[in-house]
Amino acid sequence: MNKTLILALTIAFSSFASANETSPVDLTTSVEGLKTAAVETSFETYDVDQDGLISLNEAATNEALSIAFTTLDIDQNGDLSEDEFSSFSE
Repeated sequence: MNKTLILALTIAFSSFASANETSPVDLTTSVEGLKTAAVETSFETYDVDQDGLISLNEAATNEALSIAFTTLDIDQNGDLSEDEFSSFSE
């Protein structure tokens, strides 16, 4: 698991836990919430120019993402959307 994803999960869980200290936690919802938060945080990390897409240049900072880029780029437009990127984080 990459360090960014671990950090994102830690931050998301901390925020989620403190917001729900007095109510019971639905594990299904919390896992999905953590996963969504992690994907969003990771996506924003790689989307350096904040155009809503990850270019191959931006992906080059992560070897695994760079290698998987062509496969993840389903519409073959040369950029990864957040939806395309989310399959990398699963």
